[in-house]
Amino acid sequence: MKKIKAIGFDWVGVVFFTSRYHTLITNLLNISQEEFSNSYYKHNHLINTTDIDPKEFWTIIFKELGKESKVDEFLELLRNFPKGKYNEEILPLLKLLRNKDYKIGLFSNHTTAGAQEARQIGVDELFDITLFSAEVGVMKEDPEAFLLLAKKLNVDISEMIFIDDTPKVLENAEEIGFEPILYTDMPSLLKRLNELNILTENEIEKL
Repeated sequence: MKKIKAIGFDWVGVVFFTSRYHTLITNLLNISQEEFSNSYYKHNHLINTTDIDPKEFWTIIFKELGKESKVDEFLELLRNFPKGKYNEEILPLLKLLRNKDYKIGLFSNHTTAGAQEARQIGVDELFDITLFSAEVGVMKEDPEAFLLLAKKLNVDISEMIFIDDTPKVLENAEEIGFEPILYTDMPSLLKRLNELNILTENEIEKL
């Protein structure tokens, strides 16, 4: 493995925590989580890589589930859904990595609206590069997403770590060429960064 020069982060589930609205939908529609997930992940590329109107997107999902009449009610509930908050434990880590001259970037599978909300609360100030799938037209399930992030950070893909909380996103890391870290909690992340010689034990103790 080449010397690591850059570290990429996922947004929701790593840097920013939100409540999942999947339960909201399954309760509203009286369907199983599996039914919803099958339909959502079949079509989610539309809202994560294009400027499709949110109502149009959710109408596609709800129509497929036989619940089209519930779209407006769901959108109203979604408007009042909690927005989430920063993972306060990870913010000092981002600052430390920058102070150690690592380039840090973000790549998130997110909508145009989600990207705008993230920028409004200062995500661009935390990273050297921030990429959202709806803005660049590619999701992390496509190797091009990681290659694009490495290019924007001006490093070779083999010089980059990417941290994500979704195993599926990282399953092709070896083939693509980057070093994956599955985020489960902060202690595990710091331990792995120490193993990769990114952080010393002394630095970890001070975080």
